Amino acid sequence: MRLFLAILIALLPATALAQGTADVKEMHREAAQRYFESFDSGLLLSGRIEQNGSEGEFRAVFHDDVWIVKYSYGDLKSISYYGEKGNWAGSNYTLPYQIEAQDNPSNAVMNLLASGDYLNEPYWDDLHYIDEDAGGYNFVFSPEGLPEVKLVMFSDRNDPEYMQIMSSEVRFAPEDAESLTYRTFYYYTTDDDGRLITEKETSSELDQNGNRVNFTEYIVDGSEVVEEIPEEFSFDFERHPVGEPQQLAPEGVDVDIVVKNGYMFVPVSFEGSDNTHYFLLDTGASASLFSPAAAADANFETSLNTKAHGHGSSADFSIGLCSSAYIGTADGQHVKLSGFPATVIDPGSSQTLIDTLGSYGASGLMGVSMFHQYVSRFDLAGSRITLFNADNFDPDAVLSRPYAWLELDVEDLIYALGRLDNSVLGEVVIDTGLQLDLALLSETLEHYGVELEKQYSGESTVVGGVRKFDFVNVPSFDIGPLHLENKIASLTSDDRGTMSGRLLLGYVGVFFFQQQRVTLDLFNQKMYIEPSEEVQQQMRENYEAQKQAAADAMTGSGMQDETDESPESGNGG
Repeated sequence: MRLFLAILIALLPATALAQGTADVKEMHREAAQRYFESFDSGLLLSGRIEQNGSEGEFRAVFHDDVWIVKYSYGDLKSISYYGEKGNWAGSNYTLPYQIEAQDNPSNAVMNLLASGDYLNEPYWDDLHYIDEDAGGYNFVFSPEGLPEVKLVMFSDRNDPEYMQIMSSEVRFAPEDAESLTYRTFYYYTTDDDGRLITEKETSSELDQNGNRVNFTEYIVDGSEVVEEIPEEFSFDFERHPVGEPQQLAPEGVDVDIVVKNGYMFVPVSFEGSDNTHYFLLDTGASASLFSPAAAADANFETSLNTKAHGHGSSADFSIGLCSSAYIGTADGQHVKLSGFPATVIDPGSSQTLIDTLGSYGASGLMGVSMFHQYVSRFDLAGSRITLFNADNFDPDAVLSRPYAWLELDVEDLIYALGRLDNSVLGEVVIDTGLQLDLALLSETLEHYGVELEKQYSGESTVVGGVRKFDFVNVPSFDIGPLHLENKIASLTSDDRGTMSGRLLLGYVGVFFFQQQRVTLDLFNQKMYIEPSEEVQQQMRENYEAQKQAAADAMTGSGMQDETDESPESGNGG
């Protein structure tokens, strides 16, 4: 299940075009270079945002090769950075994270356009003219390894030096004809000094039929020349805990949870209320979902309308910042949570989801945001979670030996590497909201030509309601110390295209937490694993099998392995 708050990719257009000659491409390039050079001294833009009817505001600065955009909807505040340190996103409810080309190919293309990098080789050489239409010039831009983007550039025939409008269009997943298309329109004006600046930008997400899914409009109300980047735009790249976490004892604080049908349910209470609600813990959700009753106790206001996507379905939600919550019961020990994104489940459109949660005695889904505040150790056998402050968590002092760890890629969700059938290596989302062992992304399997034997079809409740899935047999799957054989997995899909665009392999379910004690330390991007005796034996067997396979390979090549380290010789995962 996934809730994704769209990141503002850029306000800066790449535009200026002379028309009517065979040299139009090069004339555009020269004009655009002059345009981008005008930003070397620095420019600050500010204005209003409207997304699907919700109103916010933004401030953006452009200086040399750095652009930083701050935007807010009510209490939800986000910031994006593009410059010498790469492409980063941050907010007042998530840890900062870097967006790399393989994470979001369409975003990488938009960065090339917004920063003016497309004017440089080899990108510019790849931009080829298609046709001329109503004063505009249509180009297709196909950077190697990235999605194709269509540019349409319009200028006034009577004043060809300046562009009036430019549009760009890129598919989220290049190989998926059903993924959403991201379309932007830039409208320009001149400031008091005659500089060409953005007047308005609109961006839309369109489905395969051209229907609008999300719509955002940025209106520039003010511009200001700046000689340096103002302090208000400083971007903190360090992974500090979000908000102001409660100071806990070095040994941590235990919170009793309910383990039911494999799921974890955490007690949640709120300031000013004597009620305790139980939320299904779902690390596969970037925002939390509240039943109307829980939302009434939480007393938060929503400020951003967006569409949630998950497992091939979607639903409309309005999100706000919940700052009144505690993990723990109202009348027992509890730990304060800083603000996190939350939405109220609409009984009119998502009654099935409310009913499904109610059948477990749950009042909602608790998303991944709490782990951006505390290190969390899961002990399902003991029905408890232990929370630690990030600055005093010492794995050697807390965890039992032997332990291993996995390197994580922590973005809006938690990603780790898995291997399917000893052949396909790819990212998986750690998803405690998934009851099955695995859910595999059908678009990625198709990309790699993997065919798995279908076992049966069935229905499951997802973010958009009830959906039918095919279930297949997985010969083998490895993640960390766990080796699975002949497991049943659901085939899921990505209706938005951002997951299939990054070739996500799939989702690993809550079983991972049932096999051993697991600790999530998102500040150091690590998952610690304290394996059970059964899993330890499995690790030894896997180690011996890998060692024998390596020895056989070396014997066949005439080489000899002189190393002999046991799987317990270190804690690396």
